[in-house]
This record gives sequence, structure tokens and C-alpha cells, in this order.
Amino acid sequence: MSTELIISIAGTFLTAIGTGVTVWQAKKVKGYSEKIRIDRLKTLLIDNITTSEIIKRESSKLRTPVNKEFARGFDVQKTLNTIENYLCDIKELAVRFELDDIKKAHAEIDSLIKRYKIADDDLRLSIGDEIDSKVNDLIITMKSKAFDS
Repeated sequence: MSTELIISIAGTFLTAIGTGVTVWQAKKVKGYSEKIRIDRLKTLLIDNITTSEIIKRESSKLRTPVNKEFARGFDVQKTLNTIENYLCDIKELAVRFELDDIKKAHAEIDSLIKRYKIADDDLRLSIGDEIDSKVNDLIITMKSKAFDS
């Protein structure tokens, strides 16, 4: 065997080893990036928990009151705007992290709010109950995603 052939074989062998190491490191980096993505998602969901408690109180204002009359000073539009603004933030989060269950819940609540706005007073009470229920379900889903290990 000539020296050139030995050098060529050794070079090929070292290149194959280098390629293997590169592939192994790339897989390792991908695993780290997925962990970072999950940690970032959990952080954002936990940050939203405080706001979600406010939204929970707001949506409860839409529920059927015991005496069938809303509390004095209750502004339906302000409550709906607060919920819609929160939903906008949640949708952005759901789209960014591909959270299909949260996107679906967002769409359901958004549809209910649109129905609520055009409904008569009697129908509004039952739709308000549905909105409150769906908002609570959304918050529970978000909390479970945030605190799952």
C-alpha cells in the first residue's frame, strides 16, 4: 500500500467519525432546544395565571344572577372587552407554541361572545353561563399545562 492510499483511507475514516460526532451533537442540541421551548411555554403560562384569575372574576359577572338582575354599575361591554383582550393574548401564545386545545377553547369562547353580543336578554343569561364555564375550562387547561412536569 502506498502512503497516499493510507492517508486517503485515514482521512475518510476521520471524516466519518467527525460526521458521526456532528450528528450526535445536533441531536443533543435539538433536545436542549425542546427543553428550552417547554420551559418558556411554562413560564408564559404561569405569568398568565394572575391575569386568568381576573378574567375568571370578569366572566363570572356574566353568569345568571340569583335575582335575574345584574349588579348595579355592571358594564357588560367592559367585561366582554376585558375577556376578549385576554383571549387575544392567549391565542397568540397558543399559535406560537402550537397548543391546539387552547386554540379550540379560544375559538369556542370567541364564538360565544359574538352570540352574547347579538342575543336578547333572556338568551344572554344562558350564553353568559356558557362563557363562564368555558373560561374556567380554559384556565384549568392552562394551569395543567403550566404545572405538568
